Amino acid sequence: SHKPIRQIARIFEPCRVFVKVVALLVFEFVLFPFGCGLWLDACTHRFFGESWTQRVRFASAFPWTSIMLRWLIGIVYMVAVSSCVSLLRSVLRAELLWFLRNPDDPDFHPFRELVDRPLIQHIRRMTLSVVLYVVLILTFVYVPLATCANLLPGLFPIQLGYTSLTQSNRYLEMLGLNMLIPPVVLALRQSVVSALYAWIKVVGNVLGIAHLVLADDDSAQDAGAVDLRQDLRQELRDENAVNGGSEQVLEPSIDLDQESLDSAVPEQMVTHLALRGAIMIAFAFVSLLVIDVVLLAVPLVLGRHVFHTLDVTLLDDSYKYATGLYMLWGFLELVVRLMRIARNNSFYDAATMTLQWVLRMMRCVILASLIIVVLPLCLGLLLELAFFAPARVELTQTLLVQPLLKNFAPGLVTLKLAMLVVQGTDLNPRWRAQIERLRVGGFQQVDETFAETMQVLVAPVTVLCCVALALPIVLADVVLPLARAPVLWSAAVERYGYFVQFFCAVEMFALWHMRTMLNYIHDSIRDDKYLVRRRLRNYSDSDDDESERTPDISTGSVRETVQN
Repeated sequence: SHKPIRQIARIFEPCRVFVKVVALLVFEFVLFPFGCGLWLDACTHRFFGESWTQRVRFASAFPWTSIMLRWLIGIVYMVAVSSCVSLLRSVLRAELLWFLRNPDDPDFHPFRELVDRPLIQHIRRMTLSVVLYVVLILTFVYVPLATCANLLPGLFPIQLGYTSLTQSNRYLEMLGLNMLIPPVVLALRQSVVSALYAWIKVVGNVLGIAHLVLADDDSAQDAGAVDLRQDLRQELRDENAVNGGSEQVLEPSIDLDQESLDSAVPEQMVTHLALRGAIMIAFAFVSLLVIDVVLLAVPLVLGRHVFHTLDVTLLDDSYKYATGLYMLWGFLELVVRLMRIARNNSFYDAATMTLQWVLRMMRCVILASLIIVVLPLCLGLLLELAFFAPARVELTQTLLVQPLLKNFAPGLVTLKLAMLVVQGTDLNPRWRAQIERLRVGGFQQVDETFAETMQVLVAPVTVLCCVALALPIVLADVVLPLARAPVLWSAAVERYGYFVQFFCAVEMFALWHMRTMLNYIHDSIRDDKYLVRRRLRNYSDSDDDESERTPDISTGSVRETVQN
């Protein structure tokens, strides 16, 4: 009687699994990030000078924009939390983070877990995730902001300046930040890992549990234990050899005396381990709160002071905060390296290494100013003059170029795309090799790559951009007036010369690439049709001597190795 019911249940089982997986994916990637963004907005809106009524009014006027903004903020926060967990995994022992899923685990299959695990486990996991993220946002976002507001009332409200820029400029600004943020994050990662390792080591040594927390100390301890066992075995072998024994008698004695060897390995017994761990976790929370307050207040105050000193009017506090954060990071990095140099070297060696670091920093500043500032500005100005200006301004009107800062983001995007094209193709092997060396070496190898980078990559591209910018202006303002050409001709050359120049450059590049491909096809056809008998067939290194003496059956002569 229950057989039809079982058959119907078996038919609807895939539908049930599909609905469960879709519901879990919607929660993981849609509802949960949106909830995180909404909770972040609720905890931070008053620190940006806006009330909850204004946020509700904005959400009523632009519902989809409000939803997307909060979802994007939630995604960014989740990525930040995942990055922090990744940093902890690189420093702590794996056993301490057993309650967190490891994405690098080869046995971890998220989609299979969505299908295999029962729904009640997923509900429990989602509930724990919601509670954890709510506590994290309250602890590390709201409490530091409230503390800064109580200690420094003049620091708030924080102005983001979204109302002072148009929507198109804001999109270009976001694209520019997308190009600049990844290198900065990669540079900061090592410093953060070093600081985290130092903090855990100092606090762990005070509490006496550093060897139980740090992964490196644990592996070093295991390696020391293995070395001690090997030394004890060697001493027993030597003692047995002196007494006239044999290794056959020695090895069973080692196996029987294994407990004595294990007892000879020093092991640090820790009492009240749970209490020590709780104290360390509490101190970690307090330290993180203090660091959050310092990293929020000091860079913002420093950046505002720098912009006020330079008499630069800017409504957006994000640039001021970034400027102060970079200055603070550079100062701390310089102090740490100077202390390390002074501690491990003499005065003369320390002065020499300090001078080398100063020269290295100067080279980095030169390269960064040319690659990150000059080249994007030149490329953005070329894009403006070649495409946007002729479409925006008529021939009889005066051309007014937009400010250079507005052309920076398009130029940076163009430079990034050009670098990706050069790295992914064989258009210029020397440029590709130099970009790869510059990307891999970074700041540490700037002494070896500076001269070659300037000679091969930076200087030719900079000169090419400057010539491309100056050529139409020279033709329009110098050559044509000397030739007594009409003024309309000068205006036409100045207006459309950059587009014609770009079109000619593309055509020349296409012809050069076509010529290269035709030469390759020509050489391939020549080798296949006419050079068959001069090639070595079935050749290997083992047959090197024999192949030089093998007679060619078709010609009756001795075949020699042809080296191209």
